[in-house]
Amino acid sequence: MTPAAVRPSAAGARYHWGALVGGGLLAAAGLRSRSALGVPLAIAGAALLYRGARESPVPTPGLRPRAAAPVDVSTSVTVRGGPAALYARWRDFRNLPQFMRHLHSVEPLGPDRYRFEARLPGLDTPLSWDADVVEDKPGQCIRWSTPPDSALMHRGMVTFLPAPGGRGTEVHLCLAYRPGSATLTAVTRLLGTVNAQVIKEELRRFKQWMETGEVPTIEGQPSG
Repeated sequence: MTPAAVRPSAAGARYHWGALVGGGLLAAAGLRSRSALGVPLAIAGAALLYRGARESPVPTPGLRPRAAAPVDVSTSVTVRGGPAALYARWRDFRNLPQFMRHLHSVEPLGPDRYRFEARLPGLDTPLSWDADVVEDKPGQCIRWSTPPDSALMHRGMVTFLPAPGGRGTEVHLCLAYRPGSATLTAVTRLLGTVNAQVIKEELRRFKQWMETGEVPTIEGQPSG
């Protein structure tokens, strides 16, 4: 790596932290001030904080990327339909990308092993990982998990319970993602993309797919 390749990243880092520190000081001074300048100072500080957060420097090649926060999501939805039908649709893991937009494809490698693939914005190489079905109760529950040495640690569980009053089926989903045996840019990017709101929306897409046969799409939205 040449010095010229390092300097832009270092400059970006200085601007990033300078904006965060300076913005925080200005905002604090504005909030403490009782004069007419207090409000403009606070606004200016907030603007600097916002710019510093948005213009985070691109990591320099060869340096370890910032640690990604683990993802743990539990959510549920009530779907019109019986547990057996919903279970059967989910149990064919090739269906998951139909409503889980953070997945590009899921392909079977054997009776109980699948290869998941996610294509992330800004990365040419997709992120893929294998997972095994470790518990399977037809019509009730499916649980899957990655092997211990995976670059991305992933586990999931979905249960199907009859809803009270014959209103259909309660679908409960738990998903977890964590960095695994290697720190990869793609893993960090995925963990920064998938969150509770994303998973909840994906489960709502499953509900719509089962109830209407159609999944809502957004024109121009990336599939992975």
